[in-house]
Parts: sequence; C-alpha cells; structure tokens
Amino acid sequence: MSRTTALRLLLGSLLLVALGHGVALLPAAGSGDPAPLLSLRAGAGLLLLGTMGALVAVALLGASRDGRAPRVLLLPLGLAFLLVTGGVGTALLLPPTTADSSLWLGLPPGAALMIHGAGLLPLLVIPLAYAWSFPSLGMEPHEVADLLRRARHARESAPSAPGPADPDAAPDAAPDAAPGDVPGDVPGDVPRDVP
Repeated sequence: MSRTTALRLLLGSLLLVALGHGVALLPAAGSGDPAPLLSLRAGAGLLLLGTMGALVAVALLGASRDGRAPRVLLLPLGLAFLLVTGGVGTALLLPPTTADSSLWLGLPPGAALMIHGAGLLPLLVIPLAYAWSFPSLGMEPHEVADLLRRARHARESAPSAPGPADPDAAPDAAPDAAPGDVPGDVPGDVPRDVP
C-alpha cells in the first residue's frame, strides 16, 4: 500500500469522525429536540469506524518504508480493525445490562466484548504482525553503513562543546554576590548567616 493511499485512508477516517460528531450532536431535523437514540448510535458507529480507520492508517504510515507499507501488514491490521470494530460495535448495540443478565467470562456481555474482543485479541495480533514482518522491515547492511557514515560526519562537523564540569568543584557564586551570600541565592536577597 502506498503512502498516498494510507494518507487518503487517514483523511477519510478523520472525515468519518467529524461526521460522527455532527450526527450525534445535531438536533433532529426541523425540531428543537436533542438527537434521537438512533442518531446517537449512528454517530457512535461513525466515530468508531473513523477512529479505527485512522489507527490503521497511522500504523501503515509508521511501518512504511520508501513510501510503501509492506503488504504483509494488511492482513493483521485488517484483522485488528475487524476485531476492535466488531467488539466495540457489538457492545454499543447490546441492550443495557440488568441484574438478571448472564455473564461472559465473569463480566457483563458489553464489558467482556470490550476487554476480550477489543483489547486482548488485538494486543496479541499486532505485535505478532510486526514480528512477522520484521525481516522485510529491517535495515540492509549497506543502509546501516550509510547511517553510521552520516552519524560520524555529523559528529565531526558539530562544534565542540565544553567538557563536563568537575563534580567535586565548589559551585560558583553569582557574579554580583555580596559577601555572606550563599551560592545559589538570588542576588540582592538579604544575606543569610552561614555557619
């Protein structure tokens, strides 16, 4: 996937986020009533899709090299998109939890979907995806040599900085310190008695 495509995905995702805010916050058309529950859910869905699309786009941009993201990341990032969007989206559509609701893995259904489906599964998938793609993303030996050459050149051409101060030396007094001032006092303060 090219850098341009990832940037388009990012822009489209951010537009979805803006549209989601608009749908959720605008009152119902023609009436002064607040947005109905349907538009709140639609707004939440647009926000969810936009946020997850933006995260995938930023991950692709971060993994891109020479203007292209490795294709090997498309599957795991797409899977993470589906897991998080599906987990959070399903949790948003579930009815509110009551005292009689069943528990999934010891949690109410919405919380279980959020923690396990949208949290733990992507936590396993994303690092494995990057580990899987690492051989194709690592630097080649000639790239490492070029980087070292440029670093040496930058170090040699940088102006020399003064060496570190002697840690055992006493701190210098302020230039306009009066007798009795303790080094570090604000000049012009009333002098303290030094034992």
